[in-house]
Amino acid sequence: MGFKDRVNITMTFVTFWDLIRNLCGVLHRCYGPISLISPLDGVSWQNITLTNIVYLQLIASNIAYVVSACAAMEQTNSTPVMSTKEGQVVKMLILVIATYMLVLVPRVAHYAAQVWALGYYSMRQYDSIFWTVVYIISLLDFINS
Repeated sequence: MGFKDRVNITMTFVTFWDLIRNLCGVLHRCYGPISLISPLDGVSWQNITLTNIVYLQLIASNIAYVVSACAAMEQTNSTPVMSTKEGQVVKMLILVIATYMLVLVPRVAHYAAQVWALGYYSMRQYDSIFWTVVYIISLLDFINS
């Protein structure tokens, strides 16, 4: 399999998982429009999709990160001398990896804060800070998408 085939397959795979991530985000955030019609149904939709759709979104994000990193590492080691086009593709993959890593950092910090600070969760002592961080992470996901 040539360089172009590997890059095409890898980028298609990354794009597929990125699409899954975006669709999960849209499905989960449908609770807003639903709550305009029926607040109770909106809260129910949010609670139901939180455990299923949001975790699928996180898994899809992590798969896309790992595949991008593997593709770049498999490329940056397979050929010691790269053509100009190959170098541009590797730079693009590294940029994608760096972007994914930057988007992942607030999510990891948010999770670590939930583990270490007992009051940092929804409906607890730091509820307003918790939701502010959740909305900032959602905004970063939206900008990244």
